[in-house]
Amino acid sequence: MAQVTSRGCAERQVRCGERSGRTAYVQVAPGVGLDVRVESSGSSQDRTQGRELVLVEVPFADDRVQRLVDEVQAHYVAIYGGPDESPVDPLQFSAPRGLFALGLVGGEPVAMGGWRWRPELDERFDGDRVAEVKRMFVSTSVRGRGFARQLLAHLESTGAEAGVQRLVLETGTMQPDAIALYESSGYEPVVPFGHYAESPYVKCFGKRLARVGGLN
Repeated sequence: MAQVTSRGCAERQVRCGERSGRTAYVQVAPGVGLDVRVESSGSSQDRTQGRELVLVEVPFADDRVQRLVDEVQAHYVAIYGGPDESPVDPLQFSAPRGLFALGLVGGEPVAMGGWRWRPELDERFDGDRVAEVKRMFVSTSVRGRGFARQLLAHLESTGAEAGVQRLVLETGTMQPDAIALYESSGYEPVVPFGHYAESPYVKCFGKRLARVGGLN
């Protein structure tokens, strides 16, 4: 049985469906990140095979996020020789300063990404209200299924709803798949900014977001 619980508040249980004789129950609490516990045999890859991505907004300090942070940092060490040392304050990804999303497949954390306001960059980008995409990552076990594009679209839509006019981001020359994703999603090269602005490996991109509800 798969059971999903929410943290730190009164909960109510809702029967949400059956598959192959297994019933899933969901503990629901408004505005709280979901804590997913899956009781199932088989590997993590088995449990994610053929399932859709579910995005939930959680604190950056969430344990599941931090496991993915460890995974992406190990990836950076492998391709760049060291981790990403850009300063990150977890509170920057909490409303109203930003947002962080965790991607779950079959209850397994497999993707993450967030945005944070960067008002010091507004003047550089024609006075637009700027936010930065940070910690975009999809686990290697589920790549090639469109999850990165789905996650990026979620960050764009939530940013636009919050009044972000332009999203900017950093990636690197050793990440061709990421560069291809951003370019195919309408992002254009911008002058390097941030912690790695002087690095020969850095590639920075930006995209002006469509208006939402007259906020832009």
